[in-house]
Amino acid sequence: MDNSSPNDLKKDQRNNWILPRKSKSFFSPETDPEIQEMTREFQKKGYKWLEQKVTYAGIKQRWLIVESAERKQSDIQKLNSKIEPEKKTALKLRKKLERTGFDTVTQAQNYLKSINKKLKLWELKYLEIKSKKINKQSIFYHYQIETKPRVSEIERRTVAAGRFILATNIESSSDFHCSEILWNYKNPN
Repeated sequence: MDNSSPNDLKKDQRNNWILPRKSKSFFSPETDPEIQEMTREFQKKGYKWLEQKVTYAGIKQRWLIVESAERKQSDIQKLNSKIEPEKKTALKLRKKLERTGFDTVTQAQNYLKSINKKLKLWELKYLEIKSKKINKQSIFYHYQIETKPRVSEIERRTVAAGRFILATNIESSSDFHCSEILWNYKNPN
């Protein structure tokens, strides 16, 4: 039932389920020694989690917001490997944009917007648009641009790195402990 629609969840609310969700208090271990051992093992492997009760699509659910140290490190490496190549792309686009002449200021602004929609981690900001007369009848507009990282997007991705959400319709922690949810997710069948 990965990424199920609200209608799918309503149809299946008679059965118990666990499913990942695209991403507040810390758990307290139960007295069951098996659950305590499971919890210790996951903690040794670098897992942390928070439990949240939510209502999604009219269905009460328990969400386990999980952070994996290993996955966090991997996600941050992937993010860092994207930053430099996109910077190079942004600099190339900047040079091209600064050399391009536009018939109107609006045309120049719209072109800049379309470029910035393609860039996820960098953006081109115009400092000024200069007009240049070619002859008495023609005026072309050129950009003077700076390239900047999208700091808030990079920070958002860094904070979210290694996190994922598991959802279940089993509301009670005493019926189904957080470490059991994670174990069932990591060990299907």
